[in-house]
Amino acid sequence: MAEKGIIVIDDINHSKEMARAWKELRHHDLVYGSVDLYRCGILFFDPTLNRQHYTWAL
Repeated sequence: MAEKGIIVIDDINHSKEMARAWKELRHHDLVYGSVDLYRCGILFFDPTLNRQHYTWAL
């Protein structure tokens, strides 16, 4: 993964296993930020960010 890289993951709430995997991924040491858009999630690997995790709520 390149510094300041981004990964988009689809279907993060499709199943219990995917929800668990999403939770594990967003707590990884190299992830500095994440956005939960319910259907998909975005992980940010930019060390200049403050560690923050957002959930989009409608």
